[in-house]
Amino acid sequence: MPSQSSPVRLAFCITDLDAGGAEQALLEIVRRLDRSRWDPAVVCLSGPGDLVPEFESAHIPVTCLGAKRVADVLVVQRLFRELRSWSPRLVQTFLFHANIAGRIAARLAGVSKVVSGIRVAERRSRWPLRLDRASGFLVDVNVCVSQAVADFSVAQAGLRPEKVRVIRNGVDFYRFASAAARDLTEFQIPPGSSVLLFVGRLDSQKDPQMLLE
Repeated sequence: MPSQSSPVRLAFCITDLDAGGAEQALLEIVRRLDRSRWDPAVVCLSGPGDLVPEFESAHIPVTCLGAKRVADVLVVQRLFRELRSWSPRLVQTFLFHANIAGRIAARLAGVSKVVSGIRVAERRSRWPLRLDRASGFLVDVNVCVSQAVADFSVAQAGLRPEKVRVIRNGVDFYRFASAAARDLTEFQIPPGSSVLLFVGRLDSQKDPQMLLE
């Protein structure tokens, strides 16, 4: 177990730090860590995103590697150098590109434990599933955000079931418990109207049509 005098170094790697669901989940995880036990650092593959100041205000170091293209293979080398310099005990990755680059760079850097985060059931293309399966030997645990994603990852992506765990996204209930109702008349919505709110990108993967149905 980590001692009070020597917190364990953890590295979290993500594709970008724009204001998305995975990025917000990462922010909530790292800023709630007990800093007497854990010493986190965050690396994103792309340039600085909107959430970088949020991490920095929580005194969490952030390194952005500046990858401009999905196929920027040199980002693996830059990530390897960061991880070798930081020497974390564990690397946890978020989102597909960081999952692949992170597990390769972590193993090259001699990191002992690698955890990958799987947030969606990727049904639109088979090549991400093939890459995930081919590099699965580099991963100790795949964390899925739902049982449905876990089942898909085993049945369709071919991941080893003993390496798959389900950890659902947490919600800070107290953050919203005292929230006041918004006055929607500024959007020309009459008082008392039934309102349906969808937050997410308009994409078949998110399936907003199911919400309407």
